[in-house]
Amino acid sequence: MEQISYVMIKPGFAKHPKLISYVLEVLENAGLKIEDKGYALYTKELAAEHYVAHVGKGYYQSLEDYITSGPAYGIVVSGENAIAVVDALKGSTKNPQPDTLRYALKQLLTEEELEAIFVNPVGTEARKDEETTKNGLHASDCPEAGRAEAQVFSKAKKNFEKVMGAGK
Repeated sequence: MEQISYVMIKPGFAKHPKLISYVLEVLENAGLKIEDKGYALYTKELAAEHYVAHVGKGYYQSLEDYITSGPAYGIVVSGENAIAVVDALKGSTKNPQPDTLRYALKQLLTEEELEAIFVNPVGTEARKDEETTKNGLHASDCPEAGRAEAQVFSKAKKNFEKVMGAGK
């Protein structure tokens, strides 16, 4: 079944063009069509709209703080079973395997670049907890979310263009 999925390279990771290029290449090589892409700036309102299922949960505030901390990079893809394809490529949050995007994103950065994302010292439990919240990727978990998140991305992309355009 033809589906739309939304992939977000989260702030911190989106600062690195090599990561963006890598994710785009992996998605295209998996047979997915890039429908839209670009930097996005999430406000608190857009973060709540995007993560509507998580609002009010204990971890939501740290998720909102992270997602609104700077520009993210969004990618809207389409293709046969796009949700499942992206999910398999993405990998798990807590224990990403070597053949997944979440694993690769950390391997493509230097330790100094990772430290700039994760303020906690290497090897501590605090860093492990922070890495769960500040993982590099988000992807839609169902077709309905894919469509809704693509719409929120469009707003966040316009917000980025407005804010960055104002700085010129």
